[in-house]
Amino acid sequence: MKKAFIYPGQGSQVLGMGACVADTFPEAASVFDCASNLAGYDIKLLCTVGPIEKLSQTQFTQPALYTVEAAITDVLKARGIHTECTAGHSLG
Repeated sequence: MKKAFIYPGQGSQVLGMGACVADTFPEAASVFDCASNLAGYDIKLLCTVGPIEKLSQTQFTQPALYTVEAAITDVLKARGIHTECTAGHSLG
C-alpha cells in the first residue's frame, strides 16, 4: 500500500501547533531551530504563544505551518514511516 502525507494550508493555524512534537522529539526541535534561524525570529514561540494576530498574517503563517509540517514529517521518517509523496494546500 502506498502512503502520502497531506498537510493543511493557511487557515488551519492555531496557537499551540507543533508544541508537543517540538518538545517531545529532537528531530522536530531541530527543524524548529533551523527554521527560526533562517526566518530571523522564533517560530516555535510564535506557534505556541503567538500572538494569534501575528501568526495569522500570511508572512508568518506560511513559514509556521511549513515548519510544523516539516517537523512532523521528519519525526515520522525517523521512525521508519515513509511515503510515496508529501503534499499540502498552499505552502503546506
